[in-house]
Formats: sequence, structure tokens, C-alpha cells
Amino acid sequence: MKVLVVAISVLVLISSMLACGQNDTQAADRPDLDQVVPRLPSGLSIAEVEERLGEPQRQYEPEGSGIALTYGVWDVVFHPSLYLRTRLYLAGYWPANRPVAPLDRKVRALKLGISRRTVEQDIGKPEAWEILIFGSKERLWYGNGRWKLHLVDRRLSEKVLYKGGSPVARIGMLQGY
Repeated sequence: MKVLVVAISVLVLISSMLACGQNDTQAADRPDLDQVVPRLPSGLSIAEVEERLGEPQRQYEPEGSGIALTYGVWDVVFHPSLYLRTRLYLAGYWPANRPVAPLDRKVRALKLGISRRTVEQDIGKPEAWEILIFGSKERLWYGNGRWKLHLVDRRLSEKVLYKGGSPVARIGMLQGY
């Protein structure tokens, strides 16, 4: 299941970056998406989400299985019901030719238990913010899929380093994730 979630997450992140050529301020016709999408309850059907958000800009099947709907810089993923909400931050994109050593140092220096706001103040906006349960189980991605930061109850609980799409180092301990 973890492999499926990672595969879908990376696919959603990459496909969204490629398909979405807009900045954060041009994200959608509805400026309230950043308030509404994170708070959508897990378990909603596609019809229930469309009822709340309207017609999606795009619908596709992520690698593996499921259905994803795109609303501006947000993707909502169903498997079979809503279980993942991903917000893309184009300003956080990490170019392939940019050195990763400075990012690695900054991420490793983050103290477990700090808030999402503190993470963003220390290392900037993430490339993607994934929400399994708003405020309880969230992830931030940095370095073009290099770092996945797990947040539990709005606090940093684990840092995972990825190389070649596979986790190679874990720092911290997941609690209830």
C-alpha cells in the first residue's frame, strides 16, 4: 500500500508540474480552493467532490489505479473514494541541474516536532503538499521528489530521503501514520 501511495504521489506531482503551466496566483477560477480542498473529508465520492468544487479541469488515471481530478494547482485522488489531496507549488520546483547538497543540509537541520509553517520559513515553499487527513496526516515534498517530510498533528515527525524514486534514509519516527 505504501508503494502504491508513493507511486501515485510522485506521478501526481510530476504530471501536475508538466500539465499545469500556471503560477500560484493563476491557480483556478475559484480563489477559495486553498481553503476548501484541504478540508474535504476523506471518503467522499467523485460525485460529491464535483458537487462541492464543480467540474474539474481534467480527469485522469494515475499509474497503478484510481482516478484523479485536477482543480487548478490541486489534484484530488480517489481509490475508490477520496483519500489524497495534493497541492502543487510551482515556485518550489527544483530544477534538475540545481545542486541538492544545500537542500540536504537544510532538511537534515530541521528539528522533529516543528510546525509546517516553521518548515516553510526555514527551507521555503514545498513543491507539493499532500493531505491524507487535514492537520493530522500530511506530507511536504522538496527537491523534485528528493525529500518527503511527514507531518502528524501539524508537526514534523519524519524526513525521508529518496534517490531514484526509492527511499534510502529515514530520519525520525512515524507516529500513527
